[in-house]
Amino acid sequence: MNIRLVLALGTLLGITGSMAGCVTVKATTAPDGRQAYAISCGGPHTLASCYDKAAETCHGPYTVVGGESGSRGFISGNPYMVTGGSVPQRTMIVECKS
Repeated sequence: MNIRLVLALGTLLGITGSMAGCVTVKATTAPDGRQAYAISCGGPHTLASCYDKAAETCHGPYTVVGGESGSRGFISGNPYMVTGGSVPQRTMIVECKS
């Protein structure tokens, strides 16, 4: 196999891996002092992934009390090529309904 092809595939796999991400949940405190959760979903995950994780975390109904969206930059390279771009990042803050 051609060494340039191997290096290009390695770079592509590195980029794909950095974009894969996952949906994460972190316990936090809402502005009103109640228990809340920061749910982050980025890369290939849609906002629906955040909603699904919120329902799973709360075992049912929840209220979105805040959030933000943006992008995270990345760069990857090897001796023959450098590439970069951005990956969407979304976070929403939810309070579980009792």
